[in-house]
Amino acid sequence: LGQRFQHVFIGALRRSHVIVLLLSVAAVTPMLSANTREDNVLLEWELALHAYKQHAAQLVLVRVGGSPEIFSMPARMPDEYHCSALSASLLPNRRTIQETLTELFALNVQTVLPSCAEYESWGLAAAACLQKLEDAKQRRTFTVAS
Repeated sequence: LGQRFQHVFIGALRRSHVIVLLLSVAAVTPMLSANTREDNVLLEWELALHAYKQHAAQLVLVRVGGSPEIFSMPARMPDEYHCSALSASLLPNRRTIQETLTELFALNVQTVLPSCAEYESWGLAAAACLQKLEDAKQRRTFTVAS
């Protein structure tokens, strides 16, 4: 199931013209050990950054939760490669974990969404996040990184 899941989301990323990355402390923290343990979120972010750099997709970066701590996290990442075999085989211009996050976070983070902890369930949080993105789109208060 794990490898099949990876191939499904890799295929979806390759077909996407716009990729939305949700940046949160909870998503980034496991990447601290991604030099020794494979991390699917990091793999997704590496591939999204590669697609963006190749002008194959646009990125929308959305910070989830209000903690500014997330912006200090790239400097704490290992300056080593992600241990994922797929990362090594799919990315011709590999970046270290630290380089990947530093480069992503240097792009304009568009919108701050509430953390899921503020809601009774993930479903309600997801609905609120989608509504906030739709509202921002209507008001044109965020743009796609270009």
